Amino acid sequence: MKNTRIVICGAFLLLGCKDAGVTPENILSVRTDKTSYSVGESINITIKGDQYSSAYFWHCNNRVAYEMQKKQPDQQWPPPGTIGLICLAIYPQGIIELAPTEVIQQSVSWSQPGTYRLRFIFGRDRSDISKESVFSNEFVIQ
Repeated sequence: MKNTRIVICGAFLLLGCKDAGVTPENILSVRTDKTSYSVGESINITIKGDQYSSAYFWHCNNRVAYEMQKKQPDQQWPPPGTIGLICLAIYPQGIIELAPTEVIQQSVSWSQPGTYRLRFIFGRDRSDISKESVFSNEFVIQ
């Protein structure tokens, strides 16, 4: 009888986890429009909010701050650095909210060949936006 209860409870737990709702379509994500670029070509970035809660990012002139990470020769990513946001005083700066399912699009170009990804730091609370990171897909600049 005890074994039957354990099996039934285990089955309920497994069935309950099946529809937890965490799929690539409803989590915070960052994607580039392509996986290969020429030096100096515009890299179009899409940041898409999840379905459940807002995310808060630093911005300068309404452009979300990011860290460009270059893959090292040993094929490892460097440890996350500090994203330094240099913003001229003539531009608005501060925190920008990405509401659930909202999309932010921006572009950047880069002049050094290599394999890269973008790292964005964010928070779920406006008062502490440096708790989490989200990474873009990997892309190559030739």
